[in-house]
Amino acid sequence: MRDVVDYAILARSYRIDPIVLTTVASFTEPWEAHMFRGRLRSEGIPAFVAFEFHVGNNWSWGLGLGGAQVQVPRELAGPALAVWRECRSGAFRAELEAEFGDIGRIACPHCGAADYRKRRPLYAAAAAIIVSLFFGLCIPPVTWIYRCRVCGTRWKTD
Repeated sequence: MRDVVDYAILARSYRIDPIVLTTVASFTEPWEAHMFRGRLRSEGIPAFVAFEFHVGNNWSWGLGLGGAQVQVPRELAGPALAVWRECRSGAFRAELEAEFGDIGRIACPHCGAADYRKRRPLYAAAAAIIVSLFFGLCIPPVTWIYRCRVCGTRWKTD
């Protein structure tokens, strides 16, 4: 409710049409969308998460609908996209690492590079597809296989 009140006050002060929202980012996980919404709010941009419950209740349908979407007023889409670009470039991660040290960056155990490709193990992907087809359940990935794009080293996480 507080978001609606804040937005109504902002809409009056900036003369923004309070009905027109535009999607600036889409996420497969609702918590990621809420993290980005929080970043936008910290930058002074009112933001809302749409379709988060579609993803939470039925993951495959939620993805079909575009995932959890972060929406902002159309007039503030430019600044919101600039924040999104900064998030994607790692600028905010660099600020956090400068203040708190290493924050769990995934890196190659052999050469230390952060340029990698990740995928599910084939048996896990096949099991997820079979369970999804026969039972309508979606199994999120638990184990990932990483491959360094610099030196070619492969490693696995649980």
